[in-house]
Amino acid sequence: MKKNKRGGKSSRSNGDERNKRKKGQVMGMPFQFIFALILIAVALFVGFWVIKNFLETAEQAKINLFVNDLRNEIIKKWNKEASETITLDLSKKIDYVCFTNLSRCNSPSGIPDLTNFCQEARLYGEKNNLFFWPLGEAEKYHVKSYWHIHCGTRENPKECLNIEKTRCIPVVKGQVKIKLTNPGTHYISIEAGG
Repeated sequence: MKKNKRGGKSSRSNGDERNKRKKGQVMGMPFQFIFALILIAVALFVGFWVIKNFLETAEQAKINLFVNDLRNEIIKKWNKEASETITLDLSKKIDYVCFTNLSRCNSPSGIPDLTNFCQEARLYGEKNNLFFWPLGEAEKYHVKSYWHIHCGTRENPKECLNIEKTRCIPVVKGQVKIKLTNPGTHYISIEAGG
């Protein structure tokens, strides 16, 4: 190496060292960039996964709250003569709430989606009297599409619904209007609320 007048290295060799350092920095840049992209991708994936699970949990809660609120309203009307239209919130993913006695089930007329309703509902058990249509939609949120609504206790259930004809009530903008009527017989009849 050449020495300059002051005894140091020549500017040419200083330039070579700077170029080597820059070249090393440039070679390290793509690795840092790739690592940053991987971190961003992982963060986005985790974010979408958390949001998806949160939305599924919200749908699950809406369905369970609907069943619980409906059961409570039926029990309130069970012991007294009353008629009331209630509005309950339900998932917008459910099209209809259907009430039926499967031993006398008849597919609801005028609703083309429900032509095979009784046949499909029997697959879920003869005792059930509340179904969410389309069947299987609630299961996407880890909730049953079928329920047995009764009064009394779990150990001593008492039938309290008078279901002579299959009734399917549409879910409109996440709400269901149901008319509950007890004419004084300890059996509640269910109709679409107006």
